[in-house]
Amino acid sequence: MTTIQSILSRLTEAVSGTDKQLFNEQELKKFATFYLDKWDENTSEDVVAESFVDYWWNTDRTCRRCSECGKLMREGYCVDMGVAYYCSKDCLHTDFTDEEWNEECENNDQSYYTIKYKIMANQATTTYKVTGTRKAVNNLWNTFQSMEVNNKNIWLSDLAKHYGIDYEAKQICVRGHIYWAEYEEDEDVCLLSFETETAWDACNDIFFEIDRLLGGELSISYRCCECGCEVYYTHDEGNYFPEECCVSASGKPFEECCDDVYGTIEEAIKEWTSKTGIEQGERTNEQMMDFINEYEYENDETYFYIRTFTFE
Repeated sequence: MTTIQSILSRLTEAVSGTDKQLFNEQELKKFATFYLDKWDENTSEDVVAESFVDYWWNTDRTCRRCSECGKLMREGYCVDMGVAYYCSKDCLHTDFTDEEWNEECENNDQSYYTIKYKIMANQATTTYKVTGTRKAVNNLWNTFQSMEVNNKNIWLSDLAKHYGIDYEAKQICVRGHIYWAEYEEDEDVCLLSFETETAWDACNDIFFEIDRLLGGELSISYRCCECGCEVYYTHDEGNYFPEECCVSASGKPFEECCDDVYGTIEEAIKEWTSKTGIEQGERTNEQMMDFINEYEYENDETYFYIRTFTFE
């Protein structure tokens, strides 16, 4: 027998951290759980990595593994319908010069550069509340202002470069941007609020690294919502996010509901019953939430989902 952490550690080592760049934590744990009773501590890193590729093969999360460096990839060079894959030109050049590759593609239509496996990521929206020393909070806010945060998006990769962070070396995900921010202060508190849109999950590590560079003087609270993979969690250091759940809704009669947070599950249930006219009856809140989430509407494009937050 082995452990989930051991499986994921071997995977990360085998693919040089690209598992965390292409897949979220929930997906990684799903894979590790599937193989938990099938492997032991002697299962090699390569077996884990190849099994990971096989696990996602016929899904919308499919990926391939570079034959040279072992990294996971969703775009790159494919040789002879999969005899070999290369994630970059550097890896390709270990076996092909540019001239040889061009000749290979001309003579074999099963060899090509592909973005076949490059899949649009689900979008996670994360709200941040940052407090701390006036000096540290102002440093971050002034940086946002210098990058014109409320006039254009701040790409997290640009923010990392501003602070001199080698996010690739540190394996910090920066796939996303900050699209809004505001600053408030009084005699006692400095509060910086902002929101990000990122791929699959929140990119919290970039802000943790900035905090480290600023002397650890920031307190960072956040709430992440990503409906595609049902990622909903809160980390709250100042009672900024007391709400219990989030509703994702669309179609009649939920046009005014859209996506919103609710203080309690009861409030979300009442919203649904008021729109549908269906009473809760003797169902418990948990039973009613399941009933609502599984309810079948006449229009397939209509839905109303109640998702509870996990509190870290």
